[in-house]
Amino acid sequence: MCKRLTVFTVAVLVAAATGLLAVHAQPVATISQPEPGGTKELYEGCNAVALTFPNGTSSQAVANAVSPAGSVQAIWSYNTAQQRFTAFSPSAPQASDLLSVNFLDAVWVCVAGATPPPATIPPTVTAPPLPVPTAQPSAATTYEGTHSAGGTVKFRVSADGRQVEWFLAKGFCGLQTNELHFPSMPITGSHFYYETPYYDGFRIVNGNLLPSGEASGIINFGACHGDVPWTAYAQVG
Repeated sequence: MCKRLTVFTVAVLVAAATGLLAVHAQPVATISQPEPGGTKELYEGCNAVALTFPNGTSSQAVANAVSPAGSVQAIWSYNTAQQRFTAFSPSAPQASDLLSVNFLDAVWVCVAGATPPPATIPPTVTAPPLPVPTAQPSAATTYEGTHSAGGTVKFRVSADGRQVEWFLAKGFCGLQTNELHFPSMPITGSHFYYETPYYDGFRIVNGNLLPSGEASGIINFGACHGDVPWTAYAQVG
């Protein structure tokens, strides 16, 4: 069965008198990974990151790859088999239960400005600390983008920001005409996730909404691709 990954970040959109505008936040840190990961900007809060470090890399090494030094408050991962979150905190490594990561693991890197992690991280943590959105859009927002298998993604977030109304991915398994439809799914914090059984395992989509109007996540297309990263942007106006 395909490995299930979940990722998330925060979405903050404000309704202005002249129309819907995305809040343009400034990155506060960067993470440098081995190729093909490269360098990724990080925003205040928890950022979805698909890791490209070798299998067995220590979580401390991942934290050390973030600049400026000391920016990382916590690294979170969702253990699908155990149905719970695991975490690593540079300030409390002895209390952490996410001690190493593998290639293409999906994690959330929380950097300075987010709600700080607890002094100790119990193994039964049910959710990472999430900044609370300060405003909701006044109209449904459509996102459009691409995925790394060479196709496109498109989805719509409801006016109250509480759900993805639908999600459509096109162009996979070598055919641009192939389409994968997902129904509505709730947004928790800024993260959404949906999976449905399929003949060769599961079809899975997860994603996160950034303050800048960018969204990113992973689609699992099954045997032909496995986990495929995607990126999309809010269409304003």
